[in-house]
This record gives sequence, C-alpha cells and structure tokens, in this order.
Amino acid sequence: MSHDHSHDHRHDPGSPGGAPSPAGGRPPGHEASHQHHRRTAPASVKVEKIVEGGGESAHAVLSIVIREGRNRQVRNMCDAIGHPVVRLKRVRIGPIADDRIRPGEFRDLTGREIALLKRAARTPEP
Repeated sequence: MSHDHSHDHRHDPGSPGGAPSPAGGRPPGHEASHQHHRRTAPASVKVEKIVEGGGESAHAVLSIVIREGRNRQVRNMCDAIGHPVVRLKRVRIGPIADDRIRPGEFRDLTGREIALLKRAARTPEP
C-alpha cells in the first residue's frame, strides 16, 4: 500500500558537533553527492534541544517536518549543512502516529487511519 508522506515528522535526536552550521559549510570529507538532485517541497526544522558537552559530545536534537519522503532525504539535508546525523526517529506519517511500533515492525491500518489518510491526501498543503 502506498501512503502520503506529507507531514512526515522525523527527529534527529543527537548529532555531535552542536547546532547546524549557519553558513552551511561541510566538515572535510563530508562533500555531498548531488547525483539525481531534485528540489523537494520545503521542510521545516526546529531545534528542540541543544545538549552542551566538551568538544564532540555536544549535540542538537532537531524536529524536521518533510512534505515528501525521498530516500535519505533528512540525512542528505543535514549533510548539506554539515550537521551529522547520529540517529533518526520517525514520529509520524501524515496524521498517523504510533509510538508502540518498533523499527522493522508493521501493522494493518485501522479504518479510522485509512479515512484520515484519504482526507489528508485531498487537503491542499498550507
């Protein structure tokens, strides 16, 4: 079953090196590959928390909302600004959130969830 990736919420909980680089510079050896580069719908990023630490142990927790789910999109976005990703956690796909499901698991959608997805697919983006 295909699903709408609009409002795909992912968290980047723990990236060493602090907050994203304001100039978008990349650390040495982290050049981004721009093969198959296509523009995506705008994403929103919110810094949820900055954890101070000595040197490499400082990190930021980001909340990133993407409108379409391209392969490695969040990792590529963070790489483009020199912000390493340690871990990603998807917290929602469209109107559906299920914090009980573990990585690699799946389940059938409920009738209510199917209706929510259909409604979300018909609703134009803000």
